[in-house]
Amino acid sequence: MFKFRNAPLALLCLGMSTVVTAEREWPEHKFTCQVITETGAQGLVALQTHSRNHAEEGVKGLEAITNKGNREKTDSVLQCIEPANDEKFSDSGFRAWVASLEE
Repeated sequence: MFKFRNAPLALLCLGMSTVVTAEREWPEHKFTCQVITETGAQGLVALQTHSRNHAEEGVKGLEAITNKGNREKTDSVLQCIEPANDEKFSDSGFRAWVASLEE
């Protein structure tokens, strides 16, 4: 039988379960960015974020796969594209290198 003294405990449990099951809002857009790393190599970074501006700002400092096969921190961004919208990198050589990674 339910006792009044258990009501605060029941409310606390209900509140905590609501917080735990609340769904996190995931960013809708996936970007792939052509970057320059700290050593000057060109690299590739992929990230999911809310906008192109967020991608260009958020990619700095992330680890990139370089065209030399290394993993290095990103220093600057050359271009971010959204492949889902059929966007392509303007640098055809970089585009060919990215295509070779996907094979």
